[in-house]
Amino acid sequence: MTEAIFDLIKRKAGNSSGVNGDSSLMEIGIDSVEFITMIIELEEEFNIRFEDMQLIYDSYSTVGQLVSVVQQVIEKQKNM
Repeated sequence: MTEAIFDLIKRKAGNSSGVNGDSSLMEIGIDSVEFITMIIELEEEFNIRFEDMQLIYDSYSTVGQLVSVVQQVIEKQKNM
């Protein structure tokens, strides 16, 4: 699952070379507008819905943080 999330993030990144869990979203070319677009794609790809508080760009300083939240949302909604 983690790999599929990273793959989607890499597709959205303007600079996908060297993307890892410690990469900042800004470093890889994902600004706040691109972030929302990516969230929509993640929702569609994994059939999930983020809560409003999870849509704040500044809450994610690294790709790893975003991947972790996506995994949590998937698990939470899978268990519902």
